[in-house]
Amino acid sequence: MLERSDSCMSSFASGTRRLSRLLTLGAAMLLCSSALSAQVISGKVSDSESGQPLAGARVSVGNGAQGAIARADGTYRLPVSAGTHI
Repeated sequence: MLERSDSCMSSFASGTRRLSRLLTLGAAMLLCSSALSAQVISGKVSDSESGQPLAGARVSVGNGAQGAIARADGTYRLPVSAGTHI
């Protein structure tokens, strides 16, 4: 009777390992697909003469539908869709 119990536990552990591998693969695929679908443009906006950061400056792509506002230190992060021409 111990052999049957050991066999059941072994089968359970094997199924758990397969499920774990499947979940890991699914998570990796999800991360890769989201990384391919969007990119981020980042930078800093500053005055050309003084070099001071321009807080509140609007940075946009294309027709201005996608944009970002510069922070107090002049930095911005602008997410853009894959395939967007800048």
